[in-house]
Amino acid sequence: MFLDASAVVAVLLIEPEAPGLLKAMEAARGTLRFSPVVRMEATLALVRAKVQARGKGPAAAEDFAAAAELVDGFFEAAEAQEMHITTGMGKEAIRALSVYGKVVGHAAQLNFGDALSYACAKAYHVPLLYKGGDFSETDLA
Repeated sequence: MFLDASAVVAVLLIEPEAPGLLKAMEAARGTLRFSPVVRMEATLALVRAKVQARGKGPAAAEDFAAAAELVDGFFEAAEAQEMHITTGMGKEAIRALSVYGKVVGHAAQLNFGDALSYACAKAYHVPLLYKGGDFSETDLA
């Protein structure tokens, strides 16, 4: 199973979807995968949440360090494997944006990170775990 950043963030921020996402991750333990882009997106989302909760000021280096540590700890605890992004995945992500992207007005509204998660799940022939409805508008099973 490939993890999208939205699923990782939902679990770490204990959002309403977290229990269901955790159940799916536990069922897939040992086969969980993610990309460096998912690591980056999840970290950035946690930093944004912290700054928003604080209510003022820009993000600090300490915010990034704490968020990165939390994300790294999550992946370690989940026994998730970081996968490389290949040229083929990059090309598939571009194709996904041309079909399902925000810029083309598709209902899926995929962005940069979404397109890479989509491409990785396709390349590894595994389900994609995500929060929301965007990927359900694509051809992913």
